[in-house]
Amino acid sequence: MAMNRTTIKSKVTGKVLITGHIRNMSPLIMGKGEGEIIDKEVVRGYGGVPYIPATAFIGVLKSHIRPNLTDEKERYFWGGEKDSDMQSHFIVDDLLPINGETPPKRVVRDGIRISPATGIVEDKKKFSYEVLEPDNRFTMRCEVILREPLTFNDFKDTITDILSALKERTISFGAMTMRGFGRVILEDDWKVYHFDFSKSEGPLWLEYMATGTLPLNKTSVQLTLHPATQATDALEIEALFNLKSSLIVGSYPSDPCMPDKVHITSGGQHVLPGTSVRGAIRSRAERIINTLGGKSEELLKEVFGWVDDSPGWHTKRAIKSRVIVEETVLRNVEAEIQNRIKIDRFTGGTADTALFDSMPVWRRQGVPQVVIKISMPEYSQEKRWIAGLLLQVLKDLWTGDLPIGGEKAIGRGVLQGVEARITLGKTSHWTIEAQVDNSLKITGEKDKSELEACAEALVAKCVAGTHGGENE
Repeated sequence: MAMNRTTIKSKVTGKVLITGHIRNMSPLIMGKGEGEIIDKEVVRGYGGVPYIPATAFIGVLKSHIRPNLTDEKERYFWGGEKDSDMQSHFIVDDLLPINGETPPKRVVRDGIRISPATGIVEDKKKFSYEVLEPDNRFTMRCEVILREPLTFNDFKDTITDILSALKERTISFGAMTMRGFGRVILEDDWKVYHFDFSKSEGPLWLEYMATGTLPLNKTSVQLTLHPATQATDALEIEALFNLKSSLIVGSYPSDPCMPDKVHITSGGQHVLPGTSVRGAIRSRAERIINTLGGKSEELLKEVFGWVDDSPGWHTKRAIKSRVIVEETVLRNVEAEIQNRIKIDRFTGGTADTALFDSMPVWRRQGVPQVVIKISMPEYSQEKRWIAGLLLQVLKDLWTGDLPIGGEKAIGRGVLQGVEARITLGKTSHWTIEAQVDNSLKITGEKDKSELEACAEALVAKCVAGTHGGENE
């Protein structure tokens, strides 16, 4: 129903209450900026408790559910665009940790930037950031104001879309979402209540507002959530690997009784951070593009994003990454300490004060240990070359030519491909399986020539960029 702005009256005819709990499935960064010790701290309030600000929550919901406001009802629900006189009638409280539970655990992670030329950390490119560990639960409370002539039925679909998206883990909040952070899920205890003031339910709403407790005679509205639909074609790669020996993504414990360096954990489990995998993928992608004669600097911006880090806030520009790399839990591994020394080349003995130890994770026999998940939500034929680039990187990971993590010079982080599932768009799916004789078995709904076409598109993209540079 199209509606002019003047038809919406000021009389409030009802309220819609949405309650539930949100749980973060992966590390969450709701940053407040630089701290005194940590480069990026999580936002805290309400007596120093970490929380999810309502501004961030509703902003991400609007961007995900209704990126384009096409009619007056949507503008009424979400609020008008900039300089509009239409205020949002969808009200969200700050999402606080559930009362009585353990406060969210915060940990500090280290980030670095590796030089492609030297393979070591660039000067002054180490930073630290604070994250909330997975499996923290936050209280969600939302409200929709209904004014004449709008009714609950006008917004039932929008509310269902919001709950469905939160339920299907398709929304991420906070920073580093392209590195697998901020994944959340709506728990099963969600409820929707409609207070219809025309049916004399105004006093029930006032009772709730006064006590914070729903009246016993107020029942919830039954909504049928739907599976989240992929609005656009997507590229997805999920690959399973064996770990040939050991792996370490360095974390430096504060406990002096612990080894000098241990493998990073999250929620008490050994993980493979999306940040580390993404860094390795980007570095290898740069080498591939350069080998093919392309302009790696410009092409990598289009794939992995870019931020202008030159001095001065007014000069900063950014390109959002197209590729998401998930953080995954390592299965069937165990951590063991390895003592190491530095040999004095002149004497052949141990160098003074050069005894140190590290605790990488080692493979166990049997079940494969490492899963790598890469996706590009908006895939199209014009971006086929990106699929070709990521498939080339997958080949290097599969054959062990691209190790992951630290201490690669002593053989850590080498993987061996077991199985990979590849999706291009909505209808093209393949499975790649390693055979006993080291050959590959490729099966799928589409002919594998489409995969070869992605590789050809990558070559064509690099050649086109080279020719464009010569013409310029």
